[in-house]
Amino acid sequence: MPTDGRRFGRAAGGGLAAFLLLGALNACGGDVSEDASCGISVEYNGRTYHEVHVEDAPKLGATLGEADMPDCPDSNLASPGPPSRVTVRRVVGVSPQQAIAWENLILLAPGMTALPSPSASP
Repeated sequence: MPTDGRRFGRAAGGGLAAFLLLGALNACGGDVSEDASCGISVEYNGRTYHEVHVEDAPKLGATLGEADMPDCPDSNLASPGPPSRVTVRRVVGVSPQQAIAWENLILLAPGMTALPSPSASP
């Protein structure tokens, strides 16, 4: 068995590669699994909004503008591509600082855990 560090170097290199791979996969926002997938999120006005399930679909309002949707490949071996530009809308009666919508999905702002009840003001 070599004692000049070659064997250790290979093991350390393999460990580093595994560490970097786990970091890249976790950057996608989910668990590392055999069939990696990421939840829907968008970057709008400097905030990252994440998808939330709601029982009753709220009424959607005016278009707010464009947002970036990070790419997340559905594979543990693929690298994410560039973000997609998507159009986001207001949720009627809810501040865009709390929640926004993309297509038929509701996206919550950081720190929010549920869609707030709509206020009386539109």
